[in-house]
Amino acid sequence: MIVGKRTYSIRSILRVFSIFVLMTVVLTIIYIVTAGNRKMREHIAIANRAALTVINNEIDKTLSGVDDQFFSLPYEIFSPSQGLAETKLYASTYLRNIASIYPLVNGVWIYLPGNDEFVVSTAGVFSIDESDAIIAALMPRVLAHRAGMPMESSKWRLEKTNDAFYLTRLIEINGTYCGAWIHVDTLVRTLRPYGHAILVFKATKSDVFSGERSFLRFVPDDEQFAVEKDLDGARHIAVSVKAQAGDYFVSYIVREDLALFSRIDADIFLIPLVAVAAIILFFVSVAVLRRLIYRPLLTLHETMNKVRKGDMSPAIETSQLLEFQQVNQTFEYMLEEIKALKIDAYEQRLERQRIKQRFLQIQLKSHFYLNCLNIIHALAQVKNFSLIQDLTRSLGAYFRYMANDFSKLNVLGEELEHLQNYMHVQEIRFPNRLTYSADVPPELLRVEIPPLMLHTFVENAVEHAIDLDKDNHIALTVTQRETAGVQGIEICIRDNGKGFSIEQLRQFNACEEETFDQRDEIGIKNVINRLRLIYGKRTAIRFFNATEGGAVVRIWIPMLTEATDASV
Repeated sequence: MIVGKRTYSIRSILRVFSIFVLMTVVLTIIYIVTAGNRKMREHIAIANRAALTVINNEIDKTLSGVDDQFFSLPYEIFSPSQGLAETKLYASTYLRNIASIYPLVNGVWIYLPGNDEFVVSTAGVFSIDESDAIIAALMPRVLAHRAGMPMESSKWRLEKTNDAFYLTRLIEINGTYCGAWIHVDTLVRTLRPYGHAILVFKATKSDVFSGERSFLRFVPDDEQFAVEKDLDGARHIAVSVKAQAGDYFVSYIVREDLALFSRIDADIFLIPLVAVAAIILFFVSVAVLRRLIYRPLLTLHETMNKVRKGDMSPAIETSQLLEFQQVNQTFEYMLEEIKALKIDAYEQRLERQRIKQRFLQIQLKSHFYLNCLNIIHALAQVKNFSLIQDLTRSLGAYFRYMANDFSKLNVLGEELEHLQNYMHVQEIRFPNRLTYSADVPPELLRVEIPPLMLHTFVENAVEHAIDLDKDNHIALTVTQRETAGVQGIEICIRDNGKGFSIEQLRQFNACEEETFDQRDEIGIKNVINRLRLIYGKRTAIRFFNATEGGAVVRIWIPMLTEATDASV
């Protein structure tokens, strides 16, 4: 039981859940009645926007194409060496080509300032008077630009001339002016908006508007998603998009009653029936959930209480739900696992004892004694009694330490002192060929580590890294380092020998039980097992070769500074 936190029963939770669901159903029905129509209008606005986007893209494609044609005018039109007749011929031919490529364009023109001449090509349905009226409307903009005024717009713009609306374009290229116009009615007739929709255009920088003036306040002034407003007693939906090739908006307007909203209103009487059916279905669902979920949960809870009291073989009732059957099977499996864990714990204790036995077996190594006796004998022959005294003093300290009880962790300082005695013996054994150094901060000397851990790796380095043809060095460093928010120490043992083989690196880093068969490898395996038994997953050990040569062992263990009775 969690102390300090409030607990709840499944019964009370189901009651609160039932009330919540019932209120949700009622509020949902109210929301459908009050806001359903608006949601449907928004969906239709999305469809209208999609249709408007297709129309606007078609218009932008035509306008951009006409712009590209003007910016690709042939050089002959601008050549000063051409006569007026030849220039007008080139211009007229090029304009007719533009008009034939883009049938939406009603007229194109080129103005030659040097000759004060207009070359005009129309679609044929426009009279000369209409063309002249459009040219006359554009002429003030041409004269203003020639007088040094900036061009009012670098895009197509919506203009009104003689009660008609046009999209016009004015471009200046090397002192020559050209342009085109499209009648708005031509766009509306050609593109044919869906159903009863109205397609209108509105300038962005003026109040020029191609529809009825009463629609002006109704059309959005920006790219709004959907707008609903009242107009003469009828509801309308309007969406707008801004043209990419021009300074104007294209708007799409449709009456609400012509957008099939009447069907929604006609079907609104079904909402009460749906509400009653939803409430009945809710209570039926509660009854089914109570039978299929609530009762099996209570049964499982009673079974868990029996297990907590020590009954490891309670009977578990079956359920019709597959998930509860899986839960029951998993619970039965967990009970079996709990029983097996007791056996595993006992077997683990036995394994620890076996590891200790293997560790003790390799503590006393006959070859070390034989080497020491041979050294003493050799020193006695040369009557080097002071060195014999020094050696026997280190050996005495070494054997005294090896006779200790290693069932507990030991402080780092004592391990280093023992290691110093061992290495002193080895330095006498290999005079002028072996040196040893230890770099340990004083504040870390009281940190506790597994006994003989350092000795195992240093002894391994002595046995395999010594080369009598060169100077050999074994270095040990200890530093404090935090890992995953836990303070610990990092121990690094390095030599300058031939290093680990590829197979040894694979075995040591993988720590595969069956691959450890040599004496030194068993010692390394025992160290790894002891680290895992003491620290679990909190420890890390890595074997690798240094880039400059030699083997490196790096160990990280959590920092312990108090006496620990852990089995090692």
